[in-house]
Amino acid sequence: MARIIFGIIAPIIVTAIVWFLGNPPALSLLWDTADATVLGHETYEAETGFGAYPFHVPRVKIENRDQTLRLNLPGAPEMASVQVDWPVGETLRVKINGNGSNTMAYAVNDPRRNYLAQFAVLALGLLIFSLTMASYFIKLDTVSIGIGAFGLIFTIMPLLIIGFRWQVGFPPPTAHVVWPTETVEIVSQEIESRRIGNGTIRHTPIIKVKLSNVSDPVQVDGYYGGFKSEAERVLARGGVGTTMKVNISPKGVPFEARWNIQQIATVIATAILPIFLLIGLVLLRVALPSRRQTS
Repeated sequence: MARIIFGIIAPIIVTAIVWFLGNPPALSLLWDTADATVLGHETYEAETGFGAYPFHVPRVKIENRDQTLRLNLPGAPEMASVQVDWPVGETLRVKINGNGSNTMAYAVNDPRRNYLAQFAVLALGLLIFSLTMASYFIKLDTVSIGIGAFGLIFTIMPLLIIGFRWQVGFPPPTAHVVWPTETVEIVSQEIESRRIGNGTIRHTPIIKVKLSNVSDPVQVDGYYGGFKSEAERVLARGGVGTTMKVNISPKGVPFEARWNIQQIATVIATAILPIFLLIGLVLLRVALPSRRQTS
């Protein structure tokens, strides 16, 4: 019974949950793909757990359908950035849920549509399922199956999770490795204070710089609103007329070239990855029967 519960039923349930959760979920791989055109931009409020927060998004017209949807964006960019990144008239490919109840579309090239972790869970579930089925034909008891499952977890999951972590973030850690870096001049900076739904005032540092290939000042992205003291510390690192280093995203958006705590944690996790791999290999060797045992 334990083999059926933990080797067959549990992997199916966990895989289903992982593939149905997310924004957008991994199941969006099966959603309809359509062409869309940006018609305009709008601001709407949504509950975030800390009160209602305003989100600025483009509105897109789905081609060959009488349907206009909000384009869900990663993070919470300012309206000025949204208007620059998604100008009226721009065409794009989007994913939409074909059940008719959706109000959001997702760009096909949305960086959140990186489902490495979900595929890792799917692969791990299939491996555990296969190991369980194999136990009915070769000499593997429940303990060996459990040890083998943990061996697979320690071997496969860290690799896929680390790979996923290097691709996500605002910006992701790969920004410091792959994206071009430029030293730019700060042309203006201020603190934008905005009251959100629960009455809290959110203070966001606004820094605009002069890029070498853009005539107008461009806002540095990646700063989250918070306490005023935190915003003041960000602005204190520079000043109008001084320079700062930025990483330029593939869409031409500058981010301060400064490692944050999430990115540092990813690097540390990568450094200790071999320990997990060694543990996984040892567990797999313990789980699999030797030739002497099988003869």
